[in-house]
Amino acid sequence: MFLQDLRQFLITPQQRSSRWRTVFWLSLSLSFSVIYSILVLQQAFDGEYVVQDDARKHIFWMRRFLDPELFPNDLIADFFASVEPFGLIAIYRFFISFGFDPMVINKCLPLVLGIIMTGYVFGICLELFPIPMAAFVASTLFNQSIWMKDIFVAAIASSFSYPLFLGFLYYFLKRSFIPCVIFLILEGLFYPPTVLFSAGILFLNLFQIKDRKIGFIFDKTQLKFCIIGLIIAGLMLISYLISSSEYGPIINVAEAKTLAEFQEKGRGSFFTDDPIQYWFLGLRSGMIPRELLSPVTLCFGLFLPILVKFSRRFPFLKQMKNSVFFLQLLFVSLSLFFLAHLLLFYLFLPSRYTNHSFYILIAVSTGITLTVIIDGVLRWGEKSSISRPKNAKIFHNILALGVTTLIAIAVIFYPSFLETFTSPSYKQPKEASLYKFLSQQPKDTVIASLSPEADNIPSFAQRSVLVAWEYSIPYQVGYHREIRQRAMDLIDAQYTQNLQVLQNFIQTYNVDLILLDGNAFLPYYLTDNNWFRQWEFKAEEVKPTLKPDTPPAVIATLVDLCSAYRTDTFIVVNANCILEVQ
Repeated sequence: MFLQDLRQFLITPQQRSSRWRTVFWLSLSLSFSVIYSILVLQQAFDGEYVVQDDARKHIFWMRRFLDPELFPNDLIADFFASVEPFGLIAIYRFFISFGFDPMVINKCLPLVLGIIMTGYVFGICLELFPIPMAAFVASTLFNQSIWMKDIFVAAIASSFSYPLFLGFLYYFLKRSFIPCVIFLILEGLFYPPTVLFSAGILFLNLFQIKDRKIGFIFDKTQLKFCIIGLIIAGLMLISYLISSSEYGPIINVAEAKTLAEFQEKGRGSFFTDDPIQYWFLGLRSGMIPRELLSPVTLCFGLFLPILVKFSRRFPFLKQMKNSVFFLQLLFVSLSLFFLAHLLLFYLFLPSRYTNHSFYILIAVSTGITLTVIIDGVLRWGEKSSISRPKNAKIFHNILALGVTTLIAIAVIFYPSFLETFTSPSYKQPKEASLYKFLSQQPKDTVIASLSPEADNIPSFAQRSVLVAWEYSIPYQVGYHREIRQRAMDLIDAQYTQNLQVLQNFIQTYNVDLILLDGNAFLPYYLTDNNWFRQWEFKAEEVKPTLKPDTPPAVIATLVDLCSAYRTDTFIVVNANCILEVQ
């Protein structure tokens, strides 16, 4: 009787269960989402100088809304302001209007987005498999998967795509027209590539297969629903294309293949001679998301097609509905993936078209699979209790209960077995005193540096950098060419043995300070620094100035005279002092 009562509590279908049971499982799902987000928040506020990796480039410039004098005539700030979608800017401006720092908003938004996302994953699973416990498992594993990576916690435009796309899918499955339209519009305002997903789903549902022939659907309501949705999706995409960045055009494939920036060690590494890496595993080009099966419990989702094939042994699978949705989502994702490769880079990066759907599909599949397995194990225990001797009954009951408990532990407590669970990619400075010094400089100060620490200066010191690795996005030709030229000129100036070259660089770019790594003039710096690893030919040009038997770079000889800040790790050189040298 105990196993039967347990099975009824865990696995009673939604339509036969009381409302409180669904509320219980949903509340439990939301609770885990909040717990995971709190773990991340603890890292986010663990010190004065903490910033999320992607937020460094997408959010820093929004401090202009608090202080319009920040980042004047700043190419980098102007570029990222031009490419951010209207929806993202609007929601940040709303909170900034109350005096909140955008970098604080950035750290708190993932908590809210995570709750929304969890609710919709739960709802989607119920629409496909109406067992509240299965929806709990799916949403919890989806949460674990997302929080273990940094793809969501950045609270940038792509982060909003998850709850918005999930919301669209949920209302589409429920055939709720008005909410679907609202989410289509929101997708276009926050992250337009997601609109292509939704449009693909709508397009497929214009057709049906009957008598082995493909034709338009007969349901006029659904037909109108899909056509109107496609029209709205088209309008959102057209409006996005019209308002595209002024720093274009998008780089074409032929040019990209000639640039080191798109090779293995480049800022936008994309091309490789390894076809497996290129088509399947590449971060930007590959079909399969990295760490798709992380947590490892998601591996169970791969067995759902096998269970379906042997559905006679798993009668509980009859609870599944809208099963064609799995194939539709997979088909749309793969179609957009190959289309993005065909139109490279006009539809952003191909991997983005499989990441979202694969994470959703594997989580929901795992929730269904584990629920079916638990149901099968408990039914087996019940049947064995009827026909077996007493000792055998006890053994089978314990075994069935044990397997169920192990699955529960694997789902709920998996993060506890990891040395590091969340991976939000928060960045902290090597030397906080450097940013205190830089933040005290005039607001129109321009800092030139090849140091990786330059990536953090706009976020931590609110001062402009001439160029930095994190901001050297190579996809828009107009922007990329300017950044590339700046970086090459900076390399020439930092390692030149000619004072006039250094002074001309300072005057050309109106540089106020030059930040040097303490090891910038040691040979191994060329193999450690991203700029030199990307441009090996520049490293070869610089090598002579690092040899003991050759004259050093002129700026190295001026450190004692012109340094404004100096530690073993960093040196800040006053550019005006260099200009005064004869």
